[in-house]
Amino acid sequence: LGRHELRARVGQRRSATPISRRQIAQRTGLSREVVRRRVQDLLDANILARAKNDGVRLQTSFLESPAALEAAAQADDAVRRYIKRADAY
Repeated sequence: LGRHELRARVGQRRSATPISRRQIAQRTGLSREVVRRRVQDLLDANILARAKNDGVRLQTSFLESPAALEAAAQADDAVRRYIKRADAY
């Protein structure tokens, strides 16, 4: 994906529904206490923001940051390399 495509996809995720800490724990298999601490770390780092329903969501400012776009590009590259290797088998 190019940078413009990544920016568009990240922009689409911006309006995603907030998620509760309980949902994060259920989906990841982590304990609620671990999720609570990690979420607080991300809130303190301004990566997450509190939502109205006691949930959390990604900060818009983080989504638009060069660091987030670079991380998304690197993740995309890694997934593409993995798929290419898997297809070779």
